[in-house]
Amino acid sequence: MAGAKRRRAGLVIAVGLCAAAAWVWAYLKSRQLKRLTESVHAPGEPVSVGAMPPLTMTSPRQAGDIEFYAGPGGKIFMQGVEHANKQEDRAALVAFAGALRFDPKRAIVYASRAAVNERVGRAEDALRDYNRAIQLMPDDPAYRFARGTLLLRLGRRQDAQADCLHLSEYDAKAAESLCRAVNADEPR
Repeated sequence: MAGAKRRRAGLVIAVGLCAAAAWVWAYLKSRQLKRLTESVHAPGEPVSVGAMPPLTMTSPRQAGDIEFYAGPGGKIFMQGVEHANKQEDRAALVAFAGALRFDPKRAIVYASRAAVNERVGRAEDALRDYNRAIQLMPDDPAYRFARGTLLLRLGRRQDAQADCLHLSEYDAKAAESLCRAVNADEPR
């Protein structure tokens, strides 16, 4: 009887951690998207595409999420998220690398590390991490949108357009924003 209560309490904690991680991820992405919207255009040039909508956490969950967040890898991941929120980028990158040692197939960890790498100016590392997150969860619109905006910033318009087209199958609002940014960046 006591063991069942303990397991149930552990499950409640694990579900709470999943919800917290989802909220933190959505918060980080909305802040990143605002920054990316502003960086799509040259300084001083008006942003003609409007504000990109924040992504919602409607993406599919990855198998084993509850176990991951309840275990040591999830705890290290959450420490990385806390460091990222405090702009402690080096500590966040170390924590995300540690979390990946526990579960190298956790897409959200790669995407979180990509966001921090992008913030510190390591665009190729960020792109590699976004690619890995998409490889693990190809139907997640948040990862495609983030990679598409990064590709656009890197001047790889055709690759960003491919993400835009694929994104339209899953999230019409995000696809519209990314496609508008891609087309605004198109040479005339």
